[in-house]
Amino acid sequence: VFRSTMLPGTMKEVVVDYMDKHCKLQRGKNYNICYNPEFLRQDTAYEDFFVPDRVIIGEEYDGSSKLLQEIYNPLTEKIIVTSFAAAEMIKYTSNCFLSLKISFFNEIGMLCKELAIDDKAVSLGVSLEKRIGKYGTMAGKPFEGACLPKDTKALSTFIKKRGWTPDLLKVTLDINKKIEELVTKTAFSK
Repeated sequence: VFRSTMLPGTMKEVVVDYMDKHCKLQRGKNYNICYNPEFLRQDTAYEDFFVPDRVIIGEEYDGSSKLLQEIYNPLTEKIIVTSFAAAEMIKYTSNCFLSLKISFFNEIGMLCKELAIDDKAVSLGVSLEKRIGKYGTMAGKPFEGACLPKDTKALSTFIKKRGWTPDLLKVTLDINKKIEELVTKTAFSK
């Protein structure tokens, strides 16, 4: 029910508040609330769940996520327990970074096309760098899926509402829109 937008502060300001108003049991005594963002890709959700890169758990009180940690212990040792807000921010930061990476390589791909350079050779050469990796380095495809566009737009709006300018996220969204238009108009990705 609370899956769609979990920006920093949502757990505390929406979920916890809702539970306090509508649950007859006492939070912290009869039940605990944790936030466990998912990092599942649409095509590999089963594998992503059972062989996770990491598990993030936001908890309200120290130790309140113990049961949830026990569920994940057989799957991974990489369990990060933190605050609600940090867990919410990890989810958005991860997706926005992937969006930025894809947009960066789309921009490089557009530049390569202008300069008659093989963008696939450039992407391959860069993706072999261990610190970068292959995901998102092939130009010609907008970032898409259920989370990347939504989370990038949501975090950008969240930042704007606080009076800051989300320069990198704005550029990322602008590049993605250009790529969507190019893919629609031409066979850019061929």
